[in-house]
Amino acid sequence: MCYVAASGCLATSLGDEMIVLHLESGVYYGLNPVAACVWRHLAVPMGLAELVAAVEDEFETAENDARSDVEALLATLCGHGLVTEVGVAAAVR
Repeated sequence: MCYVAASGCLATSLGDEMIVLHLESGVYYGLNPVAACVWRHLAVPMGLAELVAAVEDEFETAENDARSDVEALLATLCGHGLVTEVGVAAAVR
């Protein structure tokens, strides 16, 4: 499974954090540095392993810690409609 930022969102950096506006709901979301790292990689469909590797590289954290954090973050972002799950076939197009 791959993940990609929803098309109905606008984002801007604010230092090492990020602010995301969900256009349909009008709700703003503040992303901490780890979430902002993940968000930057979601401009194109990315798999969980790739996102975990990006967090590990940027924050020098252990894989198990990064994986559980990224999984929880993706669940939250998907729940708020900020990120969409896409199949692997859709990601390669």
